[in-house]
Amino acid sequence: MTKSLIVGLLGFMTAWTAFAQEGGVSQAPLPRSIATPVRIAPVLGASSFSTTADLNELKFDQGFSAGILGDFGTGHWTFETGILSLNSRATAEGETTSFTVNTWGIPLIAKFNFSGHPHRTVFLKGGVMPFTASGDKATDFDMLAVAGIGGNIPFGRSTSLLLDASYNRMFTQGGDLTDYQGVSLLAGLSLNI
Repeated sequence: MTKSLIVGLLGFMTAWTAFAQEGGVSQAPLPRSIATPVRIAPVLGASSFSTTADLNELKFDQGFSAGILGDFGTGHWTFETGILSLNSRATAEGETTSFTVNTWGIPLIAKFNFSGHPHRTVFLKGGVMPFTASGDKATDFDMLAVAGIGGNIPFGRSTSLLLDASYNRMFTQGGDLTDYQGVSLLAGLSLNI
């Protein structure tokens, strides 16, 4: 049964190929690297956040970023989501000691790919990230505005190196996380699925 099914499929593929070559169907050549509609990227990096009005001192040795991102689409515009953790030591305004803030968020990001090919491109991105924060002084659910730049460097037809830098700032101005803002730098392997 299995052999006859395989022979039948091979016969159909041979007939279809012959039909297409005789001009029955016009086919465009495939690009060298193919971006599938969905790409998954585990990411890891550094983060520096503050609850003061400025970010004069960026201490990337005191924070980390990690998560998994999904990128959807194949043209100039794509959509990014996933789950992202931003852990950092933050200093509240008027205080000399810093405290730990653990942030878990779901990015909802629009990306513009300059090349029109998400597998190999430089991109700009912007959107929001609903997050929950916990730590020494923070227990909150809020929203961060996100803006960033990055790129994908292809390693082959199905993988590329993702580099991403973003600025994040909280919408509200109250509670323990007043003026909560920061920078995250991410790197990961983007896999076409």
